Amino acid sequence: MYPYSTVLRVYPEEDSNDHYTAFVFDLKGSIDWRSKTKIKEVGGPPGVVRDTMYHSIYDWLTSINPSLSENCMYINMRRPILTTETCQVPLRSDKRNPMKWGRHIYTTIKKFAPHLLRKELVVNAYNILIIYLNSVASIITMNLPHFTEKYIRAISMEGYRLLPLSCSFRMYHGNPDILCTISSAYLTLYELIKTDLLPHINIKQQEYYMNVMVPRYKHSMAKIIAQKIQKDAVFEKRLENRQIRMDNYITLLTEKYASRILYGHTYLYEMRLIEIQEKIAEPKQQKYIQACTHSYQTCIARKHYANTQRINRLQAKEEQKVECLRAAHQRKMDHLTRHIMYYSDKIEGSMIHE
Repeated sequence: MYPYSTVLRVYPEEDSNDHYTAFVFDLKGSIDWRSKTKIKEVGGPPGVVRDTMYHSIYDWLTSINPSLSENCMYINMRRPILTTETCQVPLRSDKRNPMKWGRHIYTTIKKFAPHLLRKELVVNAYNILIIYLNSVASIITMNLPHFTEKYIRAISMEGYRLLPLSCSFRMYHGNPDILCTISSAYLTLYELIKTDLLPHINIKQQEYYMNVMVPRYKHSMAKIIAQKIQKDAVFEKRLENRQIRMDNYITLLTEKYASRILYGHTYLYEMRLIEIQEKIAEPKQQKYIQACTHSYQTCIARKHYANTQRINRLQAKEEQKVECLRAAHQRKMDHLTRHIMYYSDKIEGSMIHE
């Protein structure tokens, strides 16, 4: 019989650091077995944490290797100080954000590592944090993390942060050292609970991402890809319709030039020739006919040049409009592509940390 919280460790292979760890779960001597595979080489697979309850040490050793005995175990007989003190948990009806955070810390510990609530140091550190939060809850407001990340991002601290990820306070008035005091009180509690708590909430977080967030990301990415394909098709059809309208307008201008301008000047030219033949004597007719013909050809050339220039200006203006439309469409496509890459990175990140 081993005392409560006795740590037991077995190395199945002498030349490997892979090991199995268990600890006595309650005073009756139950074993809470945790199988941890730690690979020290760079690029090795991530650690795997599983929880299984065994009624005896023999059952635990048999599950690893039937040939193992108690003589091969490494035993840590340290026993934490138990306490009868209880945590001063904020009420569920307390709507102040700092107290909500304090209640979330308690519920997370109770859900994933309830044995920590029997330790005097943990209970005292938690009560100190709650008492101080209650004293300053009326002069600060806290930005809680999104519910999808509430477990890990409201507990874990990385680097030199004063508070957990996605947790921040805003003071309306008062001492600016309040934030440092809160951080110091929480850091004391965090150092006591992180070893037992973080592996469990990391697994919970990863399960949530793989079962809920990754399918949601894939659905959103597929929806954006379909939207991108649809917008491309609509844009190409729009350009095709513009080109058809432009060709029809140019054809209309050409027909108008041929039917109205050209026909009208030709009619005037023919009437002028008849007038010359009727009113001007024979010796001077040839001279007037040449002058009239030259004037007619010059006028027709100017009209033809003006009509051609007008069509060229219309085509150039249309090309500019099409370029503007293409640029605007490309910006929209780039925006959708960035969304696709965002969801792709999210999915890839979830797969890497699985």
